[in-house]
Amino acid sequence: MEISTNPAYVVVHGKRLVRSNETIVLERDTGDIIEQYRTGLLARLSGGRL
Repeated sequence: MEISTNPAYVVVHGKRLVRSNETIVLERDTGDIIEQYRTGLLARLSGGRL
C-alpha cells in the first residue's frame, strides 16, 4: 500500500498481485472520498483502465 499526500488531498494506492488494484483520493480537511476506482488484471496487462 502506498500513501501520498499534498496540502489538499491524500491518495491511497493498494497494490495486489492477482486481484484489482484500488486507488482512493480523499480530501484532507473533511475525509470525503473524491475519487475511487479499481484497475483489474486485464487492464494492467493492456496498460490502461478498462
